[in-house]
Order: sequence, then structure tokens, then C-alpha cells
Amino acid sequence: MVDLPYISKLKAESLNCYTNIMKFIKFTLVFFIIFGISGALNAQVINTDSVKKIALKDVLKFKLDKTDLKAFKADGRNPNSDLFKPTAKTTSNTSMLNDSLYVETFRKSAFKKTKRRKTIFHQVLIGGAVLALGAAIITVPIAASR
Repeated sequence: MVDLPYISKLKAESLNCYTNIMKFIKFTLVFFIIFGISGALNAQVINTDSVKKIALKDVLKFKLDKTDLKAFKADGRNPNSDLFKPTAKTTSNTSMLNDSLYVETFRKSAFKKTKRRKTIFHQVLIGGAVLALGAAIITVPIAASR
């Protein structure tokens, strides 16, 4: 059998291509392994969800008194007001008062809770409207059937 020069050249090129592909795959694999390990070796970050849950739980105890509520309404509804600072009375763990994430979450949640707070007049007004609408829905068909 005769070995033609162009066939041996073709074999050498295909072998060279295969070698280059394998080098690329090895380099890529090593690259991702090194950066994956270095990411895992970084300092651990505190779980912020637990701090937020504690703040949201503590906000359930929070309620502005009448004078502070009037000041809140007169202040133009400022969420950064000192009215929403957590205190030792509203906090379950006083060491959390030094945590900025806790204080920020507490303030935002207390502001939202106070903003959604409705007066007794509002509750009576809505209840009366629902009662009048219900009475109208019941009495109109009865009156129309006579």
C-alpha cells in the first residue's frame, strides 16, 4: 500500500485540531474550577432574611399613639421621621438596635403599617356603605316583584 503525502498531512492536521480542542476544554475547565473555589472561599455573609423577619415580627407590636399620629399626618408622611425608630420597648432583642438592616427594615415596615392605618370613622363609613349596598340589592328585587 502506498502512503500518499497529502493523506499523512491531513492526519497530522486533524490530530493537531483535536489537541487544540482538548487544550481549550482543559483550560476552560481549570478556569471555572479556580473561580468557583475562590468564590466559595469568600467570607460568609450574614443571612439578611432572618434579620428582616425579626424586624417584621417586631413591627407587629409597633403603634403610634394619638399625638404621634397627628404629628405623622402633619409631617407630610415622612418615612425617615424619628417616629419610626425602633426602641427598646418595641424590639425583642435590644442588640438588634445597632444593626442598620434591622433599623431600616423596621422603619419601612412601621411607616407602611402607619400609612395603612385607618380611623374608626373610615371603618364605619365603609361598613355603612357595604350595609346600604347589601340592603339595596335585597330590597330592589323584592319591590320589583310586587
